[in-house]
Amino acid sequence: MRCPAHDDRDPSLSIAFLPDGRVLVHCHAGCEAASVVAAAGLTMESLFPEGVKVRDYMPGGGPSRRERRTLDDEVRIIAIAKADLALGKKLSEPDQARVRTAADRLRRAGRAA
Repeated sequence: MRCPAHDDRDPSLSIAFLPDGRVLVHCHAGCEAASVVAAAGLTMESLFPEGVKVRDYMPGGGPSRRERRTLDDEVRIIAIAKADLALGKKLSEPDQARVRTAADRLRRAGRAA
């Protein structure tokens, strides 16, 4: 799908709907999720089911900018692995280990929120 946050000639936006109601957006061209969501006329809150804390993902609240950037990187790692798997590619053992590390870091961050 084409990303609304930049002049996207080659579709670069991935959207995933998680079983718990969250929606993940990832622009493979590098747009931040907040920019993509705003360009679509939505808010970050619209990506989460009611009752989920969004403050940790919004500027000015929760983790520092550096910590948010690190969490964004972990989300990207998982999104890239998911995209590769969807294309039928197999993940190497080191890549599988890195995805597990990313998932563990995101789980720990979610519990701390």
